Amino acid sequence: MTYDALVLDSDGVLVEPPRPATFVEVARTALDDTGVTAEPTTVARDVAAGRLEDIAKRCRDAGVDLASFCQRAATTAFATQRRELEAGCRAVYDDIRALWDLDLPLGVVSDNQPQFVQHLLRYCGLDELVGTVRCRSFAPRTLERRKPDPTNLGAALSDLDAETAAYVGDRAVDVETADRLGIDSVLIEREGAGPVEASPDYRIGTLRGLSTLVG
Repeated sequence: MTYDALVLDSDGVLVEPPRPATFVEVARTALDDTGVTAEPTTVARDVAAGRLEDIAKRCRDAGVDLASFCQRAATTAFATQRRELEAGCRAVYDDIRALWDLDLPLGVVSDNQPQFVQHLLRYCGLDELVGTVRCRSFAPRTLERRKPDPTNLGAALSDLDAETAAYVGDRAVDVETADRLGIDSVLIEREGAGPVEASPDYRIGTLRGLSTLVG
């Protein structure tokens, strides 16, 4: 297939996904620092799911500004993920080298923070190769903008001036996001990962498989 561009997810595609415990600790720190009382595991799930109203209610009950809580969570999440990445607790996949062999524009769209994804790209040397990064920040106005909402993917395609593109992800929600925009989906099924119930246009085992798809 001939594409104008290729867009990739980050966690599970370029780098190992974060451990669930990572964001539980992030939530715990944000709660302690702002004085909001809640179960950290529940708050971590609310942030991951974009349940803004639930987070906002807890902040109102505690008399805490929502934006301040979200900013504290964002700052802590970035620092924690950066530390884990640089300590080797989350590995960058070796097959990202295959991306240099693809002769077409690349973008990254992720539900993770833009600050972390941009740092990740610099860390693994992909920053000059990737033409656009569109991510979900923890700010109140964008927290709910998570996949399968196609807003960020659509914006990335616009940035890349792409009419025909494919989105590479590792979850069913990535396939659904691509479907909502009417573009091809590529599901990467890495060794050791659990089965994904989805119907992508293509399945690959590593990023090296992309070379056979883009011609």
